[in-house]
This record gives sequence, C-alpha cells and structure tokens, in this order.
Amino acid sequence: MVIRFLSFQTLFWGGFGVFSWPAYGDENAERLLWSGDI
Repeated sequence: MVIRFLSFQTLFWGGFGVFSWPAYGDENAERLLWSGDI
C-alpha cells in the first residue's frame, strides 16, 4: 500500500519526487522506483 502511495506521489511531483525520497530516508522506495514500480 505504501509503495503505491509513493508511486502516485512520484507521478504527481514528477522527477522531483525521486530526490525527495532519499531525504525522507526511504531507500526501499527509491530502489522500487528504479526497478520500474511506477
């Protein structure tokens, strides 16, 4: 559930969301994004 929410946030914020995740310390979400979990 959380992963889908993060994916939606990425689509909303665009590329900026990718840089926002590391700031929150959510490395797992960043990995999933690069894996193509959009």
